Amino acid sequence: MKILGVDPGMSGAIAYYDGSELLLWDMPVFKKEKGGCELDIHALCLIFKEARADHLCLEKTTCPK
Repeated sequence: MKILGVDPGMSGAIAYYDGSELLLWDMPVFKKEKGGCELDIHALCLIFKEARADHLCLEKTTCPK
């Protein structure tokens, strides 16, 4: 069974476990010219596509006010 775990956010991470191997990635982001970061959605989609996970666990977060 292949499992992805996602810690969302710009400083989050992604974990992949298939029963024998554990892989970790920092959340793919790129720096904007005027400061700050933005999610690299293309890189994130590639990770999800290549993992072909059976399950995905997403950390529950709260929205900042």
